[in-house]
Amino acid sequence: MIIFSIPRDKIDDGPSIPGCKFIRYDKHGELLKDLPLGYRISSYACGVLRSPRDLVTIIRQNKSKPSPFTENLGADKDALGMYLSPQKFEKFTPPPPVFPSESLFYSSFNQDQFLFLDEKFNAHQDRYLDEMIKLLKAKEVPLVILNVPQYRESKLNKVIEYHDWSKKFGMETPLIGIPPTVLFNGLSDKEIEKFHYEEDHMNVNGMEYFTKAVLPAILEVYENVQPKTFKFLLYLLIVSACIGAFVLFYFLPFRAVDTGIVYQDF
Repeated sequence: MIIFSIPRDKIDDGPSIPGCKFIRYDKHGELLKDLPLGYRISSYACGVLRSPRDLVTIIRQNKSKPSPFTENLGADKDALGMYLSPQKFEKFTPPPPVFPSESLFYSSFNQDQFLFLDEKFNAHQDRYLDEMIKLLKAKEVPLVILNVPQYRESKLNKVIEYHDWSKKFGMETPLIGIPPTVLFNGLSDKEIEKFHYEEDHMNVNGMEYFTKAVLPAILEVYENVQPKTFKFLLYLLIVSACIGAFVLFYFLPFRAVDTGIVYQDF
């Protein structure tokens, strides 16, 4: 199962600086071929500019420092206050709100709590999203969209999303979200600020608070996708165990008795 979150940021219609590090024009030409000419030229230029570095890595191993994210299984758990200030950080762990898991999913029963912007992505984003969906469908991997509220949305009473993803992707895509005014109910503006280190990112306080609030819904989705995988294997395991128990308790005692009789007669 893949849990995916798409922030509501305005993204420039240009080349991705980090994208050039892992999308190689010489290795991923098929991915780039249908993009407009300007995108392909910028991707090719990125490949040319990074070629000296690629040549050096053939001679010796890359000497990049290990990522600090490895300490937290990839999570960026920053103990920072607003505007990336360590001095402003204050540990803040109020009890998270508790919701019935079904109330966190977008459905016909709570659609008034969701607002879809229906904004278009640029060609890069659309292309990569389409390719990701094709891969997930081919591998039969479930996809879940998780709405993470941003600091500037904290006064809104609706979950803001780009699209109804099930319609856009053409596959069942559960959307999990909590209206910010519900998520932060009872908290002051200053307390809400303690959950963030910038407008678009939560710090460790916010991550723990938000994760505990949405975890029941995530676990429910995970349980619902199990019949195609683990539950089927568990069923086979139980059937095999029953057959094994039948063989063990039905046949072996008679063989043991027969063996005992033969031994006594002998």
